[in-house]
Amino acid sequence: MTKKNKIKDLYKKEGESFDKQTKKRIKNGFIPDLRNLKKVNWFYNNIWREPKFFKIHWGEIIEEIIKESNHQSNKVLEVGCGTGYLSLELAIQGLDVTGVEI
Repeated sequence: MTKKNKIKDLYKKEGESFDKQTKKRIKNGFIPDLRNLKKVNWFYNNIWREPKFFKIHWGEIIEEIIKESNHQSNKVLEVGCGTGYLSLELAIQGLDVTGVEI
């Protein structure tokens, strides 16, 4: 197997693992909509467990991104966006968002 094929295989495995994790989260009650977060006891030591923890951690950051984007070009690049929850929320707020993940 060439180095290029090994890398492609690793990316494929990473994507499959990510999809599996996302499906498991949804199965355990997590709905990936930042506007409608619900408490999910399944999470342990994670900001997604409690909506107020998410708001404390991300609330001001999201507001600042929206404010700065509106002063600039209305464009946002999120590098390492994971499943894109934050990118989606920013797009819902009217920003032109590009999310990049492995």
